[in-house]
Amino acid sequence: MRTIFARRMMAIMTMPLLALIALAGVPGRVSAQNLEPVSVIVFPGGFNWPIWIAQDKGFFSRGGIDVKLTPTPNSVFQLTNLIEGKFDIGMTAVDNVVALHGGPGRGYGLDPV
Repeated sequence: MRTIFARRMMAIMTMPLLALIALAGVPGRVSAQNLEPVSVIVFPGGFNWPIWIAQDKGFFSRGGIDVKLTPTPNSVFQLTNLIEGKFDIGMTAVDNVVALHGGPGRGYGLDPV
């Protein structure tokens, strides 16, 4: 369980890097039927613009992935569903991860470790 949690937390923390790499573009073309689906749960807002631009410019599809964004209603929903494997990547702030572990009076009652 610890390695699953570590992988998911790494995915949460590396999503901005993934978006930047996607913005740089990847050479080559991949046919639409060969795209690997990647589900990303995000908080709605303008900070998702790198992902939107990468989708619009076709950077993800050129890299062989089809990114599907799902807006989250709140951090409990986001982290619970990410831990349960319903999403591949979660875009969140570190305070949500701290709260997951029972940070200052805000623990979610989840124990992913």
